Amino acid sequence: MNKLFYAAAFLLFAICLEGADFTFARNGKTQYVIAIPEKPAGFDRQAADDLRHYLGKMTGADFRIVAESEVPAGKKAIYVGQTAYAGKAGVDLGQLTAEEWVIKNAGENLILSGGKPVGSFYAVWRVLNQLGCYCLTWDQDAVPDCKDLRADIADERKKPAFDGRMIWDSYGGYFLRNKPDPAIIDAYRMWKLRNGINGKQYNVDKIWCYGVFNIAHEPQFHSLSLYVNPALFEKHPEYFWMDEHGKRLKPLTSRSRGSLCMSNREMAKHALNSLRGMIRKHRAELPKEEWPSVYDISTLDATPFICKCPECLAIVKEDGSETGLLLYFINYIAEEIRKEYPDIFIRTFGYKVSAEVPNKILPADNVIIQLADKFTVSDPFRPLNDPLNADRVPYFKNWSAKAKRLGVWDYGNLGGSYYNPPRPDTIFNALQSDLRFFRDLKIKDIFLECGQNLFAPQSFIFLTYFTAAQLMLDPEKDVDRLAEIYCKYYYGPAGKEMLALFNGIRDGMKKQRLRQNSAMVAHWEYLTPDFMSETYIKMKRLAESLPEKSIYRRRVNAERVNFIWYAVAQREFYRAAFKAKNINIDDLVEECRTLAKAYIRRIPLKDYTKIDKTFEEKFKTAALNLPRPEKFKDVPNERFRMISYLDFRGQPRLGARVVNDPESITGKALRSANQNPAYHGVDRAMPNPKYRTTTFKWGNYRSKKHITLRLKKIHTDEKYHWYRFPGKLELDPITYFWGQGWAIQAQTSRLYVLTDGSAEDNTWDEAWVSIKFTGPAYVPGSKKENAIYVDMAVLVKDPPEKR
Repeated sequence: MNKLFYAAAFLLFAICLEGADFTFARNGKTQYVIAIPEKPAGFDRQAADDLRHYLGKMTGADFRIVAESEVPAGKKAIYVGQTAYAGKAGVDLGQLTAEEWVIKNAGENLILSGGKPVGSFYAVWRVLNQLGCYCLTWDQDAVPDCKDLRADIADERKKPAFDGRMIWDSYGGYFLRNKPDPAIIDAYRMWKLRNGINGKQYNVDKIWCYGVFNIAHEPQFHSLSLYVNPALFEKHPEYFWMDEHGKRLKPLTSRSRGSLCMSNREMAKHALNSLRGMIRKHRAELPKEEWPSVYDISTLDATPFICKCPECLAIVKEDGSETGLLLYFINYIAEEIRKEYPDIFIRTFGYKVSAEVPNKILPADNVIIQLADKFTVSDPFRPLNDPLNADRVPYFKNWSAKAKRLGVWDYGNLGGSYYNPPRPDTIFNALQSDLRFFRDLKIKDIFLECGQNLFAPQSFIFLTYFTAAQLMLDPEKDVDRLAEIYCKYYYGPAGKEMLALFNGIRDGMKKQRLRQNSAMVAHWEYLTPDFMSETYIKMKRLAESLPEKSIYRRRVNAERVNFIWYAVAQREFYRAAFKAKNINIDDLVEECRTLAKAYIRRIPLKDYTKIDKTFEEKFKTAALNLPRPEKFKDVPNERFRMISYLDFRGQPRLGARVVNDPESITGKALRSANQNPAYHGVDRAMPNPKYRTTTFKWGNYRSKKHITLRLKKIHTDEKYHWYRFPGKLELDPITYFWGQGWAIQAQTSRLYVLTDGSAEDNTWDEAWVSIKFTGPAYVPGSKKENAIYVDMAVLVKDPPEKR
């Protein structure tokens, strides 16, 4: 392990001392100045400042910055930017694109140049990276100590492997909501710039945006409503989508669950005029170098189809895909706008309703198709070339054969509701292979959605961001070396142990037998009771070995949160292993809370009330000991599982929300109170006839491995009663409870436990649900609203003697 860890340090040592051609410093002194153009442009001055700062930190030498006309006679210089010296040395400055860089030896001088405005900055950081300097996070650099710094610096002219490079880590929204010290936001922006990110989440985190990610409108995606405002529905319902019953529908929100009648040319002309107005506005308000060249016109989120009017269906039939209908609309706008603005590209999605490759209506030359793998199916923890992901590869290859310009919206291990409970895992194993795959398919732009959980971070998440950004610049970088460098500097004295933990997680995940996905992650097989209890002890000792106020201790503790949270959430599975090591797993609840709140407070804010409240709501599922229903008080803990309001998901668009209810022993319940009468009544067919009002299911909705409770009779006292599902329930790694269509739903995958593979270990003899029915649809003469309340559902394994 020590040999692996010190490999990075050895490489840096070799750079510092072995036979090298370019001597930056000797014994802490330098013969070089940094020369910049008389009128620095773009990021030239920042490039020179960074070069001076980091070379100075490495060597202790002072690399003065001077205008190139002020370089002292006989003085050696590093020329940064589009200097006259670079031009005279043969660098064709006029031919360099914005992000292209040039590194060129000129005798004893060195030229670091590039296209305007950022190419020279990238040249500087290309050299700094070669010397072992990296900006790892916004609050940690990797800077070797080299008083004698010599290196072989090869000539090169290159540009990033991908034109568009963006990581959605959720910090843009965090900064908007919480308004931390501007110095923190500035440091975050500089981390992005130094690692080649050229997009933004919101304007607050913007520093350099280029090409497909220089989007001036908001929202940047799911953007149809920018061009045809839903407010037009009253006047022009024919502009909007039609359902299978012939009814025109208004989008539920401006960003989701809605579409346009894309065969309607009048609607398309309206959208085209909206685009023209947007372009004129941006070109009037922005300097020319910031004019967007890409406008997004993409389908709204969570939309099941585009339009089912006869004219739209005829286009779908002719092309053989709904994508053909989308492109009928998009191509019209793209081709018309090209006549006026030949530099403009239109970006649209090639996923969900438009995932299928078109047959006849292909994308126009100025249309960018942004692909997005199906995040409820594809396993982001394995490379796409893994056999378990084999069915996802044709999607990318087929599109590559049909479109001239492609981008990818890639999904990582998502935070938020998809990270419940928090767990130790990482997408690191897939990063390099997938980015090489995308590069080889000539995909130009990469958008990685990997929003951080801001109180229980995904495992080594900043290492994931750092490595992903580096690979977007060059997918051939040595990822293991990057991990070694990161752990050495980010964790300081604990670096070796943290690198071992990181590699242990990576190795354990590779042994998973089942396919995961970004939306629903099942139990990781490597998280055995012994592994979890031993890792808890090792990490606790490691943290306590560091000074109490040490930043390294804080960072080690941050990596402990998801381990402890997961152990608490699955405490019955892990209780015996922890008890064998004299640890009461119930005591970990408060320890987890303390560590999570410390992580929240790593960024100074004026008020933590909202974030603390969000944390407590999320933590309740793992931490709260809800009262045991009287009916099951004698069932041993290991034979009892319960879900509650903490597990149920509100569906506001269907009238379902978690509400306070003093009649429930838990104090809350999911209330489904859709105002549409068609959703209520005993055993009635719903608007979608495959669902019934008082039918409930539990299990794997994708297979037959679920049980069904169809209530044809109910209790009519408007109180809670227990109803038993017929049959036994065999849990899969991914399971749901759902009813009344999908208005009532809970994700119950946390109940699955890893065993030796015996189905019996995950088979429950009894399944019960506690329900209250109110309102005249259920109770004749009732004055209450029509509603179904569900507060608990229970699984029971009976002892040998039946109850």
